[in-house]
Amino acid sequence: MFVLFFVKRIGVKLKEMFIMFIGFIGFNKKRFIGFDCEGPIRSDDGAALACSKLVPKGDRVYSVLSRGVWLILAKYKEWWNHRLQAGTTLALLTFLLAVFGAKEEDLTEIAKKESEKSFVPGIKYLFYDLQSQNHRPFIFTTSYEWQAKVIAEELNLFPEELFCTKVPHKLSYLRAQLTDTEVRIAKMFIDRASEIYCDELSSGIHDEKILSLMDWFLNELSGTQIQQWLQDIEIMGSLGKPEAFREAVIASQGEFNNAIFIGDSSTDMGVAKLISEHRAQGKNVVFIAWNGTKELIASGHVTWGVAADNSEALRLLIDAWIKGGIKGGNAFIKEQQNHPSFHYSILERTSVEEVEEILTHHLDARNHLRGLYTANLI
Repeated sequence: MFVLFFVKRIGVKLKEMFIMFIGFIGFNKKRFIGFDCEGPIRSDDGAALACSKLVPKGDRVYSVLSRGVWLILAKYKEWWNHRLQAGTTLALLTFLLAVFGAKEEDLTEIAKKESEKSFVPGIKYLFYDLQSQNHRPFIFTTSYEWQAKVIAEELNLFPEELFCTKVPHKLSYLRAQLTDTEVRIAKMFIDRASEIYCDELSSGIHDEKILSLMDWFLNELSGTQIQQWLQDIEIMGSLGKPEAFREAVIASQGEFNNAIFIGDSSTDMGVAKLISEHRAQGKNVVFIAWNGTKELIASGHVTWGVAADNSEALRLLIDAWIKGGIKGGNAFIKEQQNHPSFHYSILERTSVEEVEEILTHHLDARNHLRGLYTANLI
């Protein structure tokens, strides 16, 4: 019995080595596949989870903070002479985590505890399948490095295949530097955010109150040491992702070509725009919206849409693209118009009416897979 098991294991390893060998000698040209983490890889939201467990009234606070940053982005674009981006939520959350004594180990432990049950069904096999064919999957995520490393290790990625948000100081150091005034500001923000929160925040019902709260919060922090700390945090958001993605693709492929990105929300918008620009130049680059938000789906920058509750839908489409490029992917999508479980769409040059119909599929799948609370975070 042991001998049979050993022989099978050797056979699997030899097969993997052969696949990698033919890739290296040119029979299987490698492709670059970039993933956002929260959405395409994991169904939870790491920052929201950390806030709910480490900050008082954290689930309410994070929901208000997330929407507040989105509103501030739409109104100002800049603050403290610093460009804001989707993902700035994590910079402000870092302040709150420090105030309440959170440690890096706490965030890592939370990620580990939630790890297995939070992976999108089939995603581990998709990564294994791509890696065994000598393609290179990368992660570009707004998540904190303390949490993102846990996911990357689970998916057998090398450190250089992970791009995430990095905080240059330890949380304990930040906590030790805080003044009584700064702690008071944080606690007042939490109390006010908790009062504003309701289950229908995404409808915009309390947007004026939230925007007023964010104006107060940022004004109170202006000129404090917190302002500098927040500006020092390397956010992998809507501004950080496209630059990191572009540089990683060129380093891997020699040019910005033969690459695909899978994202789902506003933090991925910059990558979608970057890919759209290079698609117009004839490059074999694609952006897939996976159970995407309305903002992303209707942006005009997305190549394809996939609405599904497991990663097999992605695997099949990516495989069609690897074998036949964009034409191959388009042909595959047209063949799958009546698929019983997955909804595929070609979003380039899609009419407004068609986008609205497509969006219903994405939002249904998003709510089902992530739950209403997480699905509604911006």
